[in-house]
This record gives sequence, C-alpha cells and structure tokens, in this order.
Amino acid sequence: MHLKYIDSMETLLVIDSYLSKEERAMTCKNLIADLRKVFPNNKILLINKYNDSWGLDTLVDYYFSTKGFLVGYPPDDILKSGKYERPYTYLEIPPGTFENWYPLTNVSDHVADVFNSFVISSKIAEFLGYDKLFKVEYDTVFDLDELRATERDINSFDDYLLYGVRKEGTWAKDHQYLVDVHTIGYSSKIFKDFTVISKDEEFWDLCKRIGYYGKWVEYVIPAVIEYIRKSVTLNGIEYPIRVDLMFPRTKFDTISSPGLWTTTWDEIPKICRVGSKSGDEHNKENEIVVFYVAKGKYEERREMVHTWCRIKSESTGVTIYEKDIAVKPGMWIFDQLFIHEPVIINIKTDKGFEKEIRLTPNDIKQIDPRFVFNQ
Repeated sequence: MHLKYIDSMETLLVIDSYLSKEERAMTCKNLIADLRKVFPNNKILLINKYNDSWGLDTLVDYYFSTKGFLVGYPPDDILKSGKYERPYTYLEIPPGTFENWYPLTNVSDHVADVFNSFVISSKIAEFLGYDKLFKVEYDTVFDLDELRATERDINSFDDYLLYGVRKEGTWAKDHQYLVDVHTIGYSSKIFKDFTVISKDEEFWDLCKRIGYYGKWVEYVIPAVIEYIRKSVTLNGIEYPIRVDLMFPRTKFDTISSPGLWTTTWDEIPKICRVGSKSGDEHNKENEIVVFYVAKGKYEERREMVHTWCRIKSESTGVTIYEKDIAVKPGMWIFDQLFIHEPVIINIKTDKGFEKEIRLTPNDIKQIDPRFVFNQ
C-alpha cells in the first residue's frame, strides 16, 4: 500500500468478511460488483478473517488478511459485580414479556473480531489519507436503488453514520443504546487510540474503558462513540429506524453461521422461569411457563409450525402436561405449571426440531428463558 493525498470528502468503503468457503466468497464478490456500480469513484478495502482470498484481493483496491479469535466466558469478578450485560431478545404481550436470555458463551463470541475490523480499517484509512469509512458486512445483498439512496449520507457524514439507533429491553442501563453494524459509517479518529484485541483479557479491559461489559458488538460500538465524545466533539447522522426496515429490499446476514441467533426460535415451546417487573424472581415457588410463539424465520415466511410438548414424571412416567398444537405466526399462547419433582420434557416440531430436557425444581431458577408478568 502507498500513501497518497485524498480529498477529505471521499469515503473509503470497507467490506468485513470471513471467506471460509466458496459460497461466502461468491456472495462477497457480488457485493464488490454492486459497490463498484453505485460508487465507481470510491476505493474498496476488503478485510478477510480467513487465509484464502479466493482471488477477491485482485478485485479490490486494498486487501488485509487477519486471524481472529472467540471471546470466552466472562470473568467471575465481572459476573459477581452485576456489570455483565447478558444479551437477550424479547416479545411483549398484554400479560407480560417473554425474555429469551442467551448463555454466557457460544453467542456473539466473535465480538472482538468485529471490533478489530473497525480498528484495522481505521488504521489503514489513516495511513492512506482517508478521513471516513463506510463498512458493510460481506454477506449483504443490496437492492441497488436502496444503496444509491444512501450515497449522499455516505459521502457527506462528519464523524459517524448510524442506522438503527435505539434502546431495547427493560434491563439496559439508561445511558446505553444500540446500533446496527451491518452497514455503518465512521471517522478514523474515533478508533485512533484503540488497538487490535488478541486475547480475552484485552477485550474485558476494553469493556472497562468504555463502560459496557458485554459481548454484543451493537452496544460496544456506540459505547466507544460515547467514550470518545467525552473528550472530542463528534457530529454525525443518526437514523432511529432498524436497518432491515429502512432498507426492506436489501438482504442482510444472508450467510449466517448456524448458532443461537438464527436457531433460537426453532424451539417451540420455550420452557421459562418466571420473573417480575421489580427484577426479582416471582414469589411462586416451582412455577414455570410453557410459552408458544412462531417467530424468526417462521414469522418472516408466514409459516405455521406444528409442535408437540409432553412433560412426565421421571420416577413414575405419568404425564403431567401434554399439548399438540399448530402455532401460526403472530400467535402466542402459554400455560403455567408447577414442578414439584424431577420431570422429563420432550419437545418436537414438524420442522425437524427435537429436544429432551431433564428438569428438577432446583433447576428452574437456572433456565435461560424467562416470562415476566406485568402484575
């Protein structure tokens, strides 16, 4: 790479990728072609977290290969302090809120990799003489008219261009908000004083620095922006609309790796512990909620799911609860039960999901999903 003078209004386009197989590479290749069509005068930097470029390095102006890592279990002192922000999705209905809490590992463990792409691209941009960057995830399939509609913002924002600026959920801190990182604009100066993270300890040090303890990069990036804003004046463009709603014809995350973010809604029903709006556990001992809802891909495809759930006594084999039901998208239903002995729970759907759970009364408080009643 060589240093050159560049007009400060020009924006470097960045593609953040993990080209571990041909399908990923071909999707990224198509994205490069689309960016060339809409932004023929802008240069493209491709960051690849895999050791094979599949020849795509020849199709972009700048190429950087790196190797990432997965952030593991949060330190005990952070967990005990109550500072850790555990990710969850939720659904509010008239009786209360279904909270789908995620485990401490195997969800968003690639957060440091994503953060590093911001740092790496900013360092490269600064070296090349660019002030601003617009980053896109490699498996984004743009509608070209929607992409063209962003051109003015992409080439004119000052310090940041954020989509999906919003607060979600009841339990986030007042100062916290999240943004969508599928497409995002930022100035190289925002990440100027940050370095690439190479081990867990460095990630948790970053969390301490920015005041956000969690592995959800959608919160990490705005926390960095707010940290920098304490000492530097920042100006930018913010859209409160989720990126998938703002660009309804564009497809995001077209090649998501199988994981809880994409498969969590396959489990119908969800077995839930019970909580209250005060933040304390519900005062009814041994209570669970069996919650049925067709969300995720089923909701998107308007697809009905036929599911069967049976709960039986482990010792006697007697059936305590059984339901065979077709769940339509947009429909929800739940049952409240009390578990006073070890039970075996079997769940099966016509979409291929099958699971067996052993649950004791002492295990109930450890269940990840939770239902919080309004009263």
